[in-house]
This record gives sequence, C-alpha cells and structure tokens, in this order.
Amino acid sequence: MNKIRPPRGLIVNLALPAGDKPEAGDFVRLLNLVCGNVDGILIDPLYWAPTSDIASYQCRFLERCIEVVPANLPLFVMITGFDEEETRGIFDCVKEVAGNIKKERKIFLVDLPLSYHSNRGLPDYYRDLLSDTDLPLLVMNDPKRVHFSKPFFKRKNLIPAVLRKLADVPNICGLINVTDLKRSLSYSWALRDRSDFRIYDGRESLFLENPNKGGLVSITANLFPSSWKLVVKSSLGIEDVSCVPDMIKERWYVGRFLQEVTKEIEDHAPLFIKYVLNYWGVFRDPPGSYPDSHFEAKALHFVRSHPEPDRIHPL
Repeated sequence: MNKIRPPRGLIVNLALPAGDKPEAGDFVRLLNLVCGNVDGILIDPLYWAPTSDIASYQCRFLERCIEVVPANLPLFVMITGFDEEETRGIFDCVKEVAGNIKKERKIFLVDLPLSYHSNRGLPDYYRDLLSDTDLPLLVMNDPKRVHFSKPFFKRKNLIPAVLRKLADVPNICGLINVTDLKRSLSYSWALRDRSDFRIYDGRESLFLENPNKGGLVSITANLFPSSWKLVVKSSLGIEDVSCVPDMIKERWYVGRFLQEVTKEIEDHAPLFIKYVLNYWGVFRDPPGSYPDSHFEAKALHFVRSHPEPDRIHPL
C-alpha cells in the first residue's frame, strides 16, 4: 500500500485546559489563535494533564476536537498507554471514533513505543497492532518521557536499524524525534533513501538551530503561532523571504525571540504554557488550577512582558 504522507510544516501540540472534561469554549478560543498558522494538530492529553483513565479521556478529547477543528487540518492522535494492553485499548477507542467520521478528515496515530515496549520485536508488534486498520501512524522518540514513565528501562531511544525496519511497516509513515542533533542525523541517515517517510523535530531549540526537512512539532506555537509559522515556512523553503530585506530582518528577530522563549519555559513547559493561556483569557480554568510553585515568579514575569497572545516583545 502507498503510505499516506503527513503534512510538511508546523504541527502544534494543542494545549489542554485543566479539569477532567474538555470544554468547547476553551478549545474554540485557542483554535482561533492557532488554526490559521499551523499544518496539523497533535492531540496528546497525557503531556498536558496526566489522568488514570487514558482511553476514555483521549477519546472524549478527540471527539471534541473533531467538532471544533477545521476539517482541512489533520489530527495527530497519541495512543500511548502505560503498557501494551492499555495502548491497545486506546488504539481501539480511537479507531472506533475515526471510523465514524468523514474520509476528508485526515487522522494520524502517534505512539511512544519505548515507554512500554523494547526495541526488540517492535516492527512485528506494529504489524500485528495495525493489521486491521488503514490509519497511518508516526512513532515518537522522546527519551525524557520514556525515563519519566519507565526510569529503569535500559534503552530510551529507538535504534536506527530498528527505525529503518519500522519504516517498512505499511502503516508507519513518520517519526517525531525529541532528541539532539547527533541522533537526529543518525535517524536521517538511516532513512536517507526513504522519501516517503516524514521526520519531524520535536525539540524547538534543535529546529531553530538545525531545521530538518519535515517540519516541527511545537508546544510554544500555542502562544506564538504566527511567529512559528514564519520561522518554519522560511526554514523549509515553503515561503521564500530571501529577496525581501525587511522579511529577512523580521525572520532573524523572530527566530531569536523564539529561542529565548523556548529556553525560558523549557523546565516547566506544560504548566507554564497553560498558566500563560489562562492569564491571557484563552483558557478559563477554575481558581486553584495552577497552585503556587517555584515556576510562578518566572511565569508572572513572562506574562507581564507579553500581555497579549501571539504578539512578540523583547523578553
């Protein structure tokens, strides 16, 4: 079968409001901010709000996003659970929801396999998991998240030779790589003759310094989507700014600004981003959603320097 290629460009890991139920109002306000600037939306509730009932929560979130996300924007849906059994449960739930929507809506599954499975036998595992679906899947490589969920696992990165075998699995169409430049280059080399396989950077700082050809999965695009759109489109050559001196200057300034932003919030990114969105009025989380913590002073400084969404100011 021909692989369905994910879009090239900017994918936002959509921020999730506090609480147990996704509220349409918060989604609509955030989507109004981001949708015109991104090429896809990643639905990853566990990144934003860990919960014990992952399958039910993920499917409620997916159904809500299907209602409010424009049909022309692909949805990337995380299916990773605590173990293989839970992952299969989330997969079955997402597959059922996806089966009830129009074919025009593109849905891509995303999985972080090393958080519950070793490199050994991974291609066969996916052949079995995906045997009765046409839904395409991207694997994620994120050693920090693997360490957080399974600190005693020996290997926390995909082996390049295993990744190459995964690219031969019919449904697997891409990689989200949240590591450093050295590993990024090793993955690109392993897949050098696979033009049908999309590789996204999952680290914003890496993309700003050494952008790959596939694009970026971004968390701070929740805050500054048009700035990231300019940087990603120009970095990938989708929009040429080289012949417009003012645009070159703006691209340089915006890139420098985003480097400072990613550095400032990286230690507490999920809480920090939701705190800022709540301060801006994009989210309307109830009092007590963000208790006092050691990141609050930094967050307060940030929002006072940036009083509006998607407007850049010197830090």
